Amino acid sequence: MNTFIWGRRGLPRKQASILLFILVGYCLSAQESPIIPTPIKSLNVVALRVGNPVPKNFWDQTHLLFENGTTKEITLKEYKGKLLVLDFWSAGCGNCIFHQKAMNHFRDNYKEEMAIIMVNPIRTKDDLLVIQNFEKRNAKHFPNGLKSIILDSYLQNMFLPVGFPMYIWINKHGLVETISYKNLLNKEISAPFITKPVIK
Repeated sequence: MNTFIWGRRGLPRKQASILLFILVGYCLSAQESPIIPTPIKSLNVVALRVGNPVPKNFWDQTHLLFENGTTKEITLKEYKGKLLVLDFWSAGCGNCIFHQKAMNHFRDNYKEEMAIIMVNPIRTKDDLLVIQNFEKRNAKHFPNGLKSIILDSYLQNMFLPVGFPMYIWINKHGLVETISYKNLLNKEISAPFITKPVIK
């Protein structure tokens, strides 16, 4: 027996109950953890693969940066011409935290050659409060404080992360050099795409 009418089509009672349950659950979760999208100019983003150039407006795109417990808008323009590593992470990812010591070594010693930017995509549902609490719990892994693009849609839609951590390497010419789910920045081995000898 059809009990729920959607346009001209009827849904059986069981399917209607399941649909109603899903809709109510979605509404309740949205109320518990509001997420403010990153202010971006357009959601029409083309997904990139290794070998593709980033679009011309990539460097001018606005992102929301978390730093010193608060947020501000930035672009990636200052990193154009360097090796740029986008470090995609989530608050529930243990490996994303453990690699930060090695990441900080390269941040500190290769400032002229490269930049490493953490990116927390909006699909993680890590809102500002979650990220603030994450920084407090993991302060020892971030001696200079947590600094990350957060609530991101633009880079998420461009690189489609399916797991964390995920590293996007964009070379100084603006080409996607490689995509890895393993940290390639290791002091014990020669880091890829860096011409300067690795400091031990």
